[in-house]
Amino acid sequence: MKMPRPRMSLREKLEKYTLRSDQENCWIWIGPKFRYGYGKLDLCVNHKNKTFSAHRCAWENAFGPIPTGLLVCHRCDNPLCVNPDHLFLGTNKENSQDMVLKGRSLKGDKNPLRIHPELVRRGELIHTSVIKECDVHMIRKMYSKSMSVKEIAYKLGVTKKIVYNVLGGRAWAWLKEKTEI
Repeated sequence: MKMPRPRMSLREKLEKYTLRSDQENCWIWIGPKFRYGYGKLDLCVNHKNKTFSAHRCAWENAFGPIPTGLLVCHRCDNPLCVNPDHLFLGTNKENSQDMVLKGRSLKGDKNPLRIHPELVRRGELIHTSVIKECDVHMIRKMYSKSMSVKEIAYKLGVTKKIVYNVLGGRAWAWLKEKTEI
């Protein structure tokens, strides 16, 4: 008969899957991960297996229970960090404000896509794009010559919605109008 393995405690699991550095740097979670980048920890609670975020478990192990309605946020902005010194409690609003201040949102001036707009995939570089740059110029030119949206859509073999989105600036707005086609 096979003997059941003794279950590891929270502390033992945290130690097993944490790569610590000697300095005050991040302690990296090397165990299983959620697909969105945070560490995950499977624990048995009331004889049921449950999955928790590793950084939340690290906080509770170091400081105790997390008050209802609060998140465990990272000062270091590293989702795999489980160093309790890098974690703090905050509301969803405070976490969002922290993200904007650190330039990790689309609003911040430090956002990499604002600094390097050439990295943004748009237009024909997006694999689901139905029209090409030349079609956008053609749509604008046809519309300026008083053709109806229905006629333009029919001539180009696209839906009216695509034509409306181009003309309304919801699609291809970044593309400046060329003087010639």
